[in-house]
Amino acid sequence: MANVSEFTETIQQGLGTIVGPNGNRLSVGQKQRIAIARVLIRNPLLVLMDEPLSNVDSKSEGYILEK
Repeated sequence: MANVSEFTETIQQGLGTIVGPNGNRLSVGQKQRIAIARVLIRNPLLVLMDEPLSNVDSKSEGYILEK
């Protein structure tokens, strides 16, 4: 639902990839999509996000919003 499979399959640790300052060479949008995927996996009762799609490309944004 976060449209991450297109690039997580090509990185060694997949969704477990470190996305901080010492993390893999991911774009800001890719880091954001990994964060969204991690939240969705946990299936929380409530998710509060501030601009969750601000750095996601328009194609991915449409895909995420569609789900």
